[in-house]
Amino acid sequence: MDEKKILGQFISDFATILWSSTDLRSFSWAPITPENRVFSERVLVVANMTVPQNFNVPADGLDDYCRNRLRELGIVNQTGRCVVMLTSVRQERIRSAEFSDQKSGLNVLALCTAGLGNGFVPGDPAPFNEGMGGLSAQSAGTINLMVVINRPLTEKSLAEAASVAVMSKTHALVSHGAVNGSGRGPIAGTGTDCIVIVCPNPTGDNGPKPLKYSGMGTVLGEAVGKTVSQAVLRAIGTQNGDGIASKN
Repeated sequence: MDEKKILGQFISDFATILWSSTDLRSFSWAPITPENRVFSERVLVVANMTVPQNFNVPADGLDDYCRNRLRELGIVNQTGRCVVMLTSVRQERIRSAEFSDQKSGLNVLALCTAGLGNGFVPGDPAPFNEGMGGLSAQSAGTINLMVVINRPLTEKSLAEAASVAVMSKTHALVSHGAVNGSGRGPIAGTGTDCIVIVCPNPTGDNGPKPLKYSGMGTVLGEAVGKTVSQAVLRAIGTQNGDGIASKN
């Protein structure tokens, strides 16, 4: 495995795909994850997949839908080892940022698509009550983040890195001033935001030790903060440069 670039990448008309030939460790609440778990050590493929604005596949059919779409891209045997996020943003609008630290060899890559039509300030009235009806067509919109770290992390450090990524995304949104019309200030995110963070699995005594800490006071936290903030701002500028919530 190349310590600097642990994944291959390609962008189709409906998906951005990151893949690895060896198992990766991941943290994500995406709709599709291996064994439907937040934490996994057997991820081979990460996908950010574009779906229609009127997308209405039932929850129990979502797995089959995603598997079939992945098969269209030639991803067949790895479908049970995928993390898949969904968005209505076109993949041509995905943007990235990268951080490299020559001293430690750390490399972090963040990729983002940013639809803001579902923007929320924390505490805004919610359009969805689980078990009592679905989301309306007007609520489409999500910010999806892929964060790739080239060093192994502990499970706790992965979760902490996700926390830094969320804070960095919100800081970027507040800095940009995107609003939702509630009059309560800049949005902090959307109602369906998703993140996946991936890194190599530890390889034993002969490999690099997993990083235990990834808070904002660490170089890793700095790297996640910088790359996520930059990728979010670039994606917002591509999707909707005026800062007013879009319908994507």
